[in-house]
Amino acid sequence: MDYHAYLDFTLVMSDRVSPAALRFFWNVLDFHKQGFLDAFTLDYFLRSLLEKIYAHEGKKDAPSIDRLWTQIFDAVAPVHPARITWQDLQRCKLGHDVVR
Repeated sequence: MDYHAYLDFTLVMSDRVSPAALRFFWNVLDFHKQGFLDAFTLDYFLRSLLEKIYAHEGKKDAPSIDRLWTQIFDAVAPVHPARITWQDLQRCKLGHDVVR
């Protein structure tokens, strides 16, 4: 990470609800540069998140990956039922919560 990238990251972390922060995190999540997030892409990030939840709280109380996937898609309500686009994320008004 160079100094410019560090500054960008510091700024978006200090104001996580700004449009710039949402765009920054979208670019991180859309690492395939497809223009959308699908179950495969979300699975990549959710499995890592669940590992941290398991380590902290144990598997008993942790949600399933399917439950997390469903909650994200329900919150965003994308136009295409299996893909979340940048426009869907902006429109839903919960995009900042989804990317965190």
